Amino acid sequence: MAQDNPNLISKKAMEAMSTTSGSSYPLINEIFLKVNNAKDKPKKIDVLRQYDKPALRQILKGCFDPKIEWELPEGIPPYIENDVPEGTEHTLLINESKRLWHFVKGADPKQINFKKKLCLFKC
Repeated sequence: MAQDNPNLISKKAMEAMSTTSGSSYPLINEIFLKVNNAKDKPKKIDVLRQYDKPALRQILKGCFDPKIEWELPEGIPPYIENDVPEGTEHTLLINESKRLWHFVKGADPKQINFKKKLCLFKC
């Protein structure tokens, strides 16, 4: 049996944090789950208004604006899945949203394609 490391968070604390980002603002996927679970369109809009932030708007615009064309490699990117509970990752989508513009076609012409791909796999 592995001995618990006193420098690490306990399993119980990790489970408690797994449903929140550690702040009063929920994780992006939790907001989308609330929107999905809302019964009708006005309630879905209310949920989005309740959690309205520039990062959420940017992510939604990137998903649904037909004018935005992403400059991403084809297929599934090679990555190693992080096994830690949600909310305890090294970074959160809401924090990374400010870097998304680098991957919009034509938005960052100074960045070389291979550097974009390298950044994509590191982020």
